[in-house]
Amino acid sequence: MRPSNEENYYEILGVAPDTSQEIIMQTFYQLFNECQDNSQESKQKRDLLEKAYYILGDEMRRYEYDRQQLGKQAPQSEISSQPTLPKRKMPMSPPSKQIPLGQYSGTPGNQPIRKIMKRHREDHRPSITTLVVLFLIIFIFGKLWSANNSLFSSFQRPELRIPASNTNYSEPDPNMPALDLPPNGEVRYFQQAEAIAPFSIRTAPGVNYYVKLVDVETGKTAVTVCIWGGQSIKTKVPLGTYELRYATGRDWYGEEKLFGAETSCVQADKRLTFYRNGPQIMGCGVKLIKQIDGNLPTHDINPSKF
Repeated sequence: MRPSNEENYYEILGVAPDTSQEIIMQTFYQLFNECQDNSQESKQKRDLLEKAYYILGDEMRRYEYDRQQLGKQAPQSEISSQPTLPKRKMPMSPPSKQIPLGQYSGTPGNQPIRKIMKRHREDHRPSITTLVVLFLIIFIFGKLWSANNSLFSSFQRPELRIPASNTNYSEPDPNMPALDLPPNGEVRYFQQAEAIAPFSIRTAPGVNYYVKLVDVETGKTAVTVCIWGGQSIKTKVPLGTYELRYATGRDWYGEEKLFGAETSCVQADKRLTFYRNGPQIMGCGVKLIKQIDGNLPTHDINPSKF
């Protein structure tokens, strides 16, 4: 959204350009609650306040607005939802290094259960005892998988979990309107390194996703990606090792409030590494979908740790 020449969003909220994000949020709440009657004047004022807060309430949109209106320098960012992959055929790599699209690779010895069962059926006709043993193995594996919240299992639960309250995170005011969800595949970069490693994400329908890659060395956010529920994206990220975190929900309230009271935040137990292997650039792919042979366990985190 680009402001017109006649609109100054700082003047609409009555704040200075160097006002903090917290003061802007508090001012918006106060002004919005003061014009709740059904008059045409109040409706027009609420529309202006929502438009101003949509820009100034989001840190990156505010940087872009300041750069255009005040000549400030915004941090470098890039949107790339469908990058073009190299056309030349790369040589095959050992299973321990080659990462197949759509699933994080494991060690060569971690064979998925379905492949083991298929090879077993091809070898000989199973006996009743063998079938009973296999059934017990699958039953026990299913119990362990449910208890340890294996690969993105929270995305299949019928209800979203409300995060516990804490001093660093607060839910949005009930009267605060939801913001427009960022475009599907919107990617933001927070470091100067060139994005050259392929990264793909597939999602389950029902909720929307806000994915974050955190640099292990610096502890700072390197890349964020917005993905609508049921969609897939392919993009590129800088080389490095990252922690994968993601938040889910339906209505969007900005990078500070995420998806409001419905926000559910998760962190993967394994780290994702993007690196060079000779002439090849090795990437990663993840599926935010529950799978029996999932190989990327996760655990819930508080939104304040996101």
